[in-house]
Amino acid sequence: MRMASLLLKNRFTVFILRCVSLSSPGGITAVLGTAIAALFFINPEQFNWVDLCLIKKVFGHCPACGTTRALACFFKGRFAESVKYNLNVVLAAPMICGIFLENLIKAAMQYIKTEKIKK
Repeated sequence: MRMASLLLKNRFTVFILRCVSLSSPGGITAVLGTAIAALFFINPEQFNWVDLCLIKKVFGHCPACGTTRALACFFKGRFAESVKYNLNVVLAAPMICGIFLENLIKAAMQYIKTEKIKK
């Protein structure tokens, strides 16, 4: 019990715990930042996965198929190639970036506010 109270007094530990929580702006920022970084390092040509899309199997066409490959190309700066994979990237990528930046600013402001209170 004493160890837990010591850890919660450490500002860095509290900040990390807030980042892990998805109910906080820091948590959302951490998850989206990790997803963006992962998409940056994914090579879409390298993956030839088995087609598991139920919508495509039932209806013959899926409006979301290729979105992951499109986002991977977008975050690498290959915009023309990303649109070829799926046109959804025109809306999805700016929305992801906007949500990431909004929550990053909220998390930074929250961190600054808690630092001012502690002083």
